[in-house]
Amino acid sequence: MKPVFQYFSDEEVQLIHGSALDILQNTGMQMPCQEALEIFNDAGAKIENNNIIKIPAGLVDQALKTVPKLSEVTLYARDPKHDITFTDEQVPVLATMGEATHV
Repeated sequence: MKPVFQYFSDEEVQLIHGSALDILQNTGMQMPCQEALEIFNDAGAKIENNNIIKIPAGLVDQALKTVPKLSEVTLYARDPKHDITFTDEQVPVLATMGEATHV
């Protein structure tokens, strides 16, 4: 049986998603990388003040539909003996000493 961990209810997930879409579309995010600005602009995002990207909700939804559904994901280390593979049959647990984790 697949382990299940659900921190947020479905309604809370939808609320968070809606709030994120609102921020991306109306507030935007600052992007210092010119190449990224061009990529977002070409994809249909609005660029304001030379470095603020505003991404329409439809563009986010379109991008999310292109994400492949994977049954496993591997985080590769410099040394392959430290690679970590997550499957849909396990709940990944990553511990830190308080610092943020970027994946």
